[in-house]
Amino acid sequence: MNKLLIVFNTCGVSGLETLDYYKEALDSVYNQSFQDFDIIVASCLHKEEERIALQKAYPELDIYC
Repeated sequence: MNKLLIVFNTCGVSGLETLDYYKEALDSVYNQSFQDFDIIVASCLHKEEERIALQKAYPELDIYC
């Protein structure tokens, strides 16, 4: 059986979404009973330090910007 691929799109243009916002959303996905998935983060216009912090919090993520 193939794994499910989840693409989590993020955008830093507004500056309203914070690392806590993204953690809450990702934790919600990781806490599902279905666990056969991979997550890719598509990060648009975020500062590098925000991407690094997200990668440290979730080392299993692949982040593309």
